[in-house]
Amino acid sequence: MFVYIIVTFSLKFIIIALFTVLLYQLNKNLSESFVGGWLLMYQTQITFMILLSFGQAMNRNNMLLCLLLVLAVLFYLARKKMPETIRALYVQLRAQKILDYVIWAIVLLVCVYIFAHNSFFYDSTWDAHAYEMPRIELFSQKATLMVNMRSAALNIFCNEWNGELNGIFYRIMGGTNQAIFIGNAEIFFYGCFVILWFCNKIGMGNIGKRICLLSYAGFPVTVMMAMTAKGDFLAMIIFIIALVWLIDYIDKKDKYSFLFLMISMGIAGGTKVTMLPFVGLSAISTIIFIFIVQGGKLYLFWKYIKSIWKEIVIGGFCVLFSCFRYILNIFYFGNPFQRVEVEAINITIGNVGNTIYEMIKTLLDPANIFTYTGSIVDVLNSDLGIMGFLFVIAVFTVALISSTCLAKKQYTFKTEKLSYLIPLITGCVFVMLSTTWNSWSVRYYAPWLLILYCYIIRYMER
Repeated sequence: MFVYIIVTFSLKFIIIALFTVLLYQLNKNLSESFVGGWLLMYQTQITFMILLSFGQAMNRNNMLLCLLLVLAVLFYLARKKMPETIRALYVQLRAQKILDYVIWAIVLLVCVYIFAHNSFFYDSTWDAHAYEMPRIELFSQKATLMVNMRSAALNIFCNEWNGELNGIFYRIMGGTNQAIFIGNAEIFFYGCFVILWFCNKIGMGNIGKRICLLSYAGFPVTVMMAMTAKGDFLAMIIFIIALVWLIDYIDKKDKYSFLFLMISMGIAGGTKVTMLPFVGLSAISTIIFIFIVQGGKLYLFWKYIKSIWKEIVIGGFCVLFSCFRYILNIFYFGNPFQRVEVEAINITIGNVGNTIYEMIKTLLDPANIFTYTGSIVDVLNSDLGIMGFLFVIAVFTVALISSTCLAKKQYTFKTEKLSYLIPLITGCVFVMLSTTWNSWSVRYYAPWLLILYCYIIRYMER
């Protein structure tokens, strides 16, 4: 198992590196290129797993062949461009301070620990044994994703597919169920670079970036989720990527950002149902933004759409593959957003207030500070651990300072920010409206908490 896992991880890393080389020629930004490379690798993996599934050919040999084929093509395209990227990496590494290397050493040690843990220990949560493991095993044994067992237990959270696909990929390549857990360990590793990229994008200083990177690698909710088979762990990372590309497109209005916005939104939408409100509102917001930028004139709007038709077609195919589970659900259940056999969504205003109250209570719970003596479920519910206290205090402090600045008109607000603030906030509110709080619900809001945490650190740093 270990040999195949090491080979698989190495091949994927090389492919990501080659994607990085190609993307660096377009943006001259190493961190953005690396994150974009991982995003393209994940999209490529989803695509060939679905294509192989049509012929029940999703086995180790075929997937290894796909990896080697992608690697060969990318190497041919990037072979003459690698020296420039390597020089840029060398220059950037030399510019780092000793403290940065110490922090990265700590973070990488956490990554190594998670990889080691996931190589020997199983996910002990009840839902992993009830439906996640059996579902992954079903897909792996049948060598296709186009198979379904009409069982209410097995199809709970069946929409959380894109995260589980990484577990399925390693399950097939590793040949054992233990390999399933390498999927989330890999996502945790690349999530470190996503956090760093996000911090760079929002203009955070070195101190803030170090704090955010260490916090990500130390939050119980991220570390413990990475030690499970849960497909919704990917939502924490891909949500940040999608938000950054949305902000980037609003600022730059270029084709490059638009394409990666579509790719990231597609993967986010296919990862977890709670991401769909944000994804849908972001799509609507983008269309409205384009229309406004074109002066509100329909003929200019369509002219612009025609100018980016290639990006729309490529992005559309990526969205199709990323959200393919919803298409399958139509044939399986007659409903694209199937979760269990019978389920009613109770949308009430009371859910919002109760969720906020319970979330703050969870963050401030003394039992979540230092040690965890309960089961892994108790740990998963601990959220930000010791940082919970400081986080809540910082939120209220920043809110007070911001209110004072607004009252004194010391803060300018650009209306363009509404194009991503409305989907971001409204998406979270919709999730609150439609879900009743449970002890594990804090995980649903972890993507928003991570975003808010980084912005709070940036604000306090300034």
